[in-house]
Amino acid sequence: MSPISAMRAQRQLLLLLLTVASGASAWRTCSIDEPEFGAVHGGDATLALRSALLACDETVVPLNGTFVSGPLNLTSNKVLNVQGIILASTDPADYPLVQPMVGYGWGDDQNCFAPDRHAHKIIPGSYRYSPVVGAYNASNITVTGSGTIDGRGQTWWSNCTACAYPPHNDSRFCEIASRPKLMVLLLLVLLLLVLLLLLVQLLLLVLLVLTLLSLASSGL
Repeated sequence: MSPISAMRAQRQLLLLLLTVASGASAWRTCSIDEPEFGAVHGGDATLALRSALLACDETVVPLNGTFVSGPLNLTSNKVLNVQGIILASTDPADYPLVQPMVGYGWGDDQNCFAPDRHAHKIIPGSYRYSPVVGAYNASNITVTGSGTIDGRGQTWWSNCTACAYPPHNDSRFCEIASRPKLMVLLLLVLLLLVLLLLLVQLLLLVLLVLTLLSLASSGL
């Protein structure tokens, strides 16, 4: 390659690098208590969190801060760095009703279904409340930090435990339906424990038989 061609190639490579560098945006990390977002310790930070998640690549909940929040939707390529505490709002009005995920097994968070309804069936057209932290059709999401996201679930559990079925209160249908996958897991664990117990008993029986045979042969 001639010196002129080499210089021309170097110039083209430099222009390419400059173009790529100018088109790439710098990673932006934001703390929700910055003046732009205005979150205040102990206050409702829903809007501050949503604004920061929208404007920044990494949103930080600062250390030693406690912030109340409604539902948050994370989009692709975002980081939620929780160093402080997020307390979920306990007001159902803050949570929009959305269609449930297929396979979750329960489609109505507002009330409990009657006992004659199938406990694991998603009723067409029914909805559930949005999660405190969720995402839809998103990828490359990170939730990190040494802080706490407190869902304060007691308010939501009462939706089912307070159900009244005549002639007496019976919340077992709600409890089964609210966490079907957990119930299945618990049943599998119990089944494994039973099988393990039977196996131990079988081994003890075999050892007992072998011991008796050994004693009998010794006596002969």
